[in-house]
Amino acid sequence: MAIFPAGVLVAYGVLYLLMPDRTVRAVVASAQVLTQVALPLCMAFVLMVVLNLFVKPAHVFHETLIHPDLVEAAGVLLGKGFGKMALEVENHVNIGF
Repeated sequence: MAIFPAGVLVAYGVLYLLMPDRTVRAVVASAQVLTQVALPLCMAFVLMVVLNLFVKPAHVFHETLIHPDLVEAAGVLLGKGFGKMALEVENHVNIGF
């Protein structure tokens, strides 16, 4: 799971052996970018979690009124059984509207 971070650390380690001053500047610059991007990324993650609590796939499917043929076409494009699964959700879930 942590293959990418480990690879980055190895790359920084090798570069530190070859060019220590430039590697330190690169690490500092990367840390500055991370601090600038961390808050918006965390806010987006929290928003996604909150939306996931209130909006279920059946709600989206019901509200958009997607034609069953389009759902089947999406199933063909996205993978085996996807369209059939979406139709079953529409047919068997009582959304409460």
